[in-house]
Amino acid sequence: MSEKKHEQLFLDPEFFQALHNKHLLLDTSFFGDYASHPTLLIEFVENCKKNDVILATTMPVVTEFTGGSDTPVIYKSKIELVKSVTEYFLPISANVFQTAVPWLTEQYGQIGKAISMTDFMLAALINIHPDLCLLTKNPQDFPTSVFKVKTYFLLQLERALQVYGVYCFEQSTATQVSGDIPF
Repeated sequence: MSEKKHEQLFLDPEFFQALHNKHLLLDTSFFGDYASHPTLLIEFVENCKKNDVILATTMPVVTEFTGGSDTPVIYKSKIELVKSVTEYFLPISANVFQTAVPWLTEQYGQIGKAISMTDFMLAALINIHPDLCLLTKNPQDFPTSVFKVKTYFLLQLERALQVYGVYCFEQSTATQVSGDIPF
């Protein structure tokens, strides 16, 4: 699929400054857009790396992204795409569940919000690690009453305008585990 000239990426002017020396956890939606619009997002990925933003993901995201693969060839190409973009794969340890899940369950329960298990695990990871932020275009799963929007970018596509937010926790609300992930 060839991309149209009017398709563009617009970054918040403070995007890279806001994420300098941080790990940026990529959601499934990013990999889907990267697969559909690689020339639009390849420069973004390169600029993240140049600006000391470490691109990360986790196996639940990979599983969700590859889940619709009809053939082994499609599955392998999706795995290769994830590997080409991602610098770090974050484990989900027992500490993530023991520390973050009770608090997050309460927070989501108070606002009457149910989310997928993958999104819940992403929320738990960014909750316990202060140098980790999440890039997603699914704001309904990451309400601003629980998460802080640190920065953003816009994708102007042929038929849509998509907003990606970078979500994190404030230091005062994050439940932190020391020694879980070697940042």
